[in-house]
Amino acid sequence: MKKDDHASEERIKQSLEQLPQVKDKRPKEDIYQNIVQRSRTSKQKTSGKWVMPAFSAAAALILLLVLIPNMLTLNNQSGSSTDNSSSPEEREETNIQEEPPGSQDDPRAADSSSDNESGREEEMTKSNEQPQQSEVEKEPSVNTGETNLTYDQYTGALTEEQMDESQTAATIAVPDPEAKLVVPVTFTASADNKATLMDEKNETWNPAQVGLAASSFEGVDWIDGGDNSLLEADFTEAETPDSSTQSEMIVKGLDEILRYTDETQVLLTDDGQAGVDLGNYGIVENYRQKENNRGYYMYTSETNDQFLVSQQGTGMTNSHENGELFTLKETLEQMKTVPENSPVGPSIPKEASIESAGGESGTAEVVFSEESSIGESANLRWMIESILFTAADFGYEQVRFEGITPENSGGYPVEEPVSIPEAPNFME
Repeated sequence: MKKDDHASEERIKQSLEQLPQVKDKRPKEDIYQNIVQRSRTSKQKTSGKWVMPAFSAAAALILLLVLIPNMLTLNNQSGSSTDNSSSPEEREETNIQEEPPGSQDDPRAADSSSDNESGREEEMTKSNEQPQQSEVEKEPSVNTGETNLTYDQYTGALTEEQMDESQTAATIAVPDPEAKLVVPVTFTASADNKATLMDEKNETWNPAQVGLAASSFEGVDWIDGGDNSLLEADFTEAETPDSSTQSEMIVKGLDEILRYTDETQVLLTDDGQAGVDLGNYGIVENYRQKENNRGYYMYTSETNDQFLVSQQGTGMTNSHENGELFTLKETLEQMKTVPENSPVGPSIPKEASIESAGGESGTAEVVFSEESSIGESANLRWMIESILFTAADFGYEQVRFEGITPENSGGYPVEEPVSIPEAPNFME
């Protein structure tokens, strides 16, 4: 390029920069359409008109230099206004739908995205599974009544063979921590009488060591009335029950205590006067044992200790809807299952098919059918004792078992009639 030409272009640029600013008030669309129309018209003209005067070229150049910056400014303002007027939800949706550069063309980016998604799904799966596994592990397996029912920490009953002539046995009643049932617990000692032993254990034995709550008879003074008077419970030093739940635990406890003594009723006194306020039960002077306890179930405490509890102590049903009491066989069938969310578990496995149960004399006969599937070497002492105590509720003194092997009996001589134990849940 020649120097003169270069100098001439520089002068033109300087001149153009010194020109006053021209503002076109027409809409940008009209300007654009005008330029397009002129362009099309110029193409249709003959080749002779390609030769344009120099001033026409300069004018077109000036026009473009003036219009293009204005058009760009208008476009930017329009775009900014549109972005500002859109809602946050629309902007968020736009950001979500936009794909990062190279996401479609770069296979490594696709593989990385796939790996990340797979990793997140795996972590979510693990996080969902872990709590469920923990819950399953914490749930006791003894309250289901399903196959392979076992109670490895069962507290066995006190039998006559376990006592000597110098010992006295006594049963106290303690509630579970949620006060839903009463557990009878039996002790032996060289005490003068049962009342003395009951006093001692109510005050000194700690039920929390086996997952049970404090006795409802704390502060109660038990007095042996002898041959000519009733067993007495003096509430002078005991706290008066301040709720219906506490009163219920005391009444259920009295039933459980009387079941394993020679007494059938107890005199309640307060400060030397007959009668104790038991809330919903009113003023009770002489409490007589209810004789409708039928059936036994298994309670597993917080320490995983297992105890036999009576139907009445747990509030389980013992009769048909019309009020007719279950027969012995019906009661044993009821002991195979428990309602959902019950605090107790079944005491007889579902696999133990009982063909018949009953008898007319002092010996009950319980026959297991050949279809029973309870394991050849399973220790079912808890099942045997639950049946024995249930038979005692029906007035039987012993039970003859058929279809049970010595390996299943937990040490009981099932080849001959088995006597009813002295009391359940013996704390040796």
